[in-house]
Amino acid sequence: MIEIAIEKRLGKFDLSVNFSVNKSKCVIFGSSGSGKSSLLKMIAGFYNPDYGSIKINDRIFFSSEKKINLSIQRRNVGYLPQEYTLFPNMTIKENIEYGIKKRKLKDKMGIENLAERFNIVNCLDRYPYEISGGQKQRAALARALIVKPDILLLDEPFSALDKPIREELRELVADVAKTFSIPVLFVTHDLEEAFVFGEEIVIIKDGRVVEFGDKEAVFENPRFVDTAQLVDFGNIWKIKGFFDNYIELENGLKLTCENIDKSAKYCCIKPENVMILRKDTDISDKENKIETVIEKINFRGRYINLVAKTDDGVLIYVNIPPHILGKMSLDEGKNIIISVKKESIVFCRE
Repeated sequence: MIEIAIEKRLGKFDLSVNFSVNKSKCVIFGSSGSGKSSLLKMIAGFYNPDYGSIKINDRIFFSSEKKINLSIQRRNVGYLPQEYTLFPNMTIKENIEYGIKKRKLKDKMGIENLAERFNIVNCLDRYPYEISGGQKQRAALARALIVKPDILLLDEPFSALDKPIREELRELVADVAKTFSIPVLFVTHDLEEAFVFGEEIVIIKDGRVVEFGDKEAVFENPRFVDTAQLVDFGNIWKIKGFFDNYIELENGLKLTCENIDKSAKYCCIKPENVMILRKDTDISDKENKIETVIEKINFRGRYINLVAKTDDGVLIYVNIPPHILGKMSLDEGKNIIISVKKESIVFCRE
């Protein structure tokens, strides 16, 4: 159980966050400069909030009201920043055991055991400059875990690594955290990384928590338009009016919907939930059919992003698998009919 309710003035930037999470793997997600790293450093104890409280598993790390402020050592936090932060004049083994020696702790987890799990046994007698970036981060992670922390704080630790290594280390962290029952707070601005790793997610924008909760719920059915923007809904439209079974948007579109929320100001739909309809098949049963022309084709690696445009100038974003491009002979300037699935339309508030 993690409960955070703090305020901090950081130069011209105000950080004010309030959230609680219960799962063992939680992601703090937001764009660069949103306050994610500052939040993590205050949990670790590198500097203090101006006001509020930090509570981890019923232990109060900080409380301005109760005048409690545990030292970094007493918080027993494992912290891993973006940089490797290994001591260059120490071997990898000396780096890993640094924390337990400094705190005069017993080696409960076993350096050899951790080194084997992290596949760096053959690096223990080497110095940081003699090993790769991936091996350095494995060693830094082992050093953070050797003290058997009450919580592991990861501040975008894999952002400088190649994708296969990032994926491997994420899985390794999840496995070790589960094995030793260590909760993890993982900071990232990578949407895929947030979705893959987290069980719960906290969305931060401009120093404020926009939304938090179960990962699936936040990603698939955000309550606020700021969240929808951050998790790549792509198609976000302001609502002009509500009717029995459809809505009218400010851009002129009329959409048939399910479970209309009349308190919402926006509706949104993910680009992957917009369908391109084949003209040589029966499309009479499809809802929200819209005639458009392909304005632009963007290649995104694993998928293709199409920008379709209506006669009224409304842009609609569509994500498709790469093989569909050739199969349907799609090209810029081609007229296509798209369908916005009514069950995929999400209503959001400001």
